[in-house]
Amino acid sequence: MTSPDEEGLTPPERRPRNRPTASPPRRSGMIWFVALPLGLLGLLGVIISGKLFDDQISHGEEGFGPAVAAIAVLVSVCQVACGIGLFVGAGWSRNGARTVCVINLVAGLFVLLNGAAPVAAVGLILYFVLLVALSGEQVRDWCGD
Repeated sequence: MTSPDEEGLTPPERRPRNRPTASPPRRSGMIWFVALPLGLLGLLGVIISGKLFDDQISHGEEGFGPAVAAIAVLVSVCQVACGIGLFVGAGWSRNGARTVCVINLVAGLFVLLNGAAPVAAVGLILYFVLLVALSGEQVRDWCGD
């Protein structure tokens, strides 16, 4: 009787295991389309509203102005966090990003009604498009909702 090696067979302990290799899910273009502008606009908002807050405090402003600037910094920080969260597929990020978009839409309407029409119109269109994209199936599936 011959051993398995002499017959051309490999012993079980030396055979390669046929384990299925699960590749990680790929980030779709829609995720890039939503997460990148959300994060970058949030970063821009942190810089601009942070400078506005610093300017108001350094000039001794009190009351409504610094409070609005501080809220704008907070919303912008949340927007950056949501952009990063969307990029990595965190479950909380989609609802957070939708909330931030709604806040920015309301702020844009306020700015539009106070006379800064071109700037406000661009912001309103942008955040509306992001809000629609956040409601899409690809984003929902990526974030596990």
